[in-house]
Amino acid sequence: MLRKEIAKSMCDQDKILNIIFKCAEELNFQLPIDGQLELNGSTPIIGNDSVLDSLGIVTLLVKVEVELSNLGKNINLVDTLTHDPNSPPFGTMQDLSVWINRSFFK
Repeated sequence: MLRKEIAKSMCDQDKILNIIFKCAEELNFQLPIDGQLELNGSTPIIGNDSVLDSLGIVTLLVKVEVELSNLGKNINLVDTLTHDPNSPPFGTMQDLSVWINRSFFK
């Protein structure tokens, strides 16, 4: 039973990460080449190492929210981020996928 739960969790997390990549790829079309996001789990989306400014962060998170709502998950990532801006619950694309999976897919 535990193996099935772990496999499902990994599947959900992979789906979530792919959604984040898709949204980042769409956002990249709006960004200058030197300001585009690398489609990699370790890519920072928040913090000093991120290429995104505050508008880029919000745009990416809203795109992810819309995609997740298509899966029946109503998540407000922007509110989560602004709740404690000094200590965001995620910093990279991988962190975001893990956080979403733990918070909303279990």
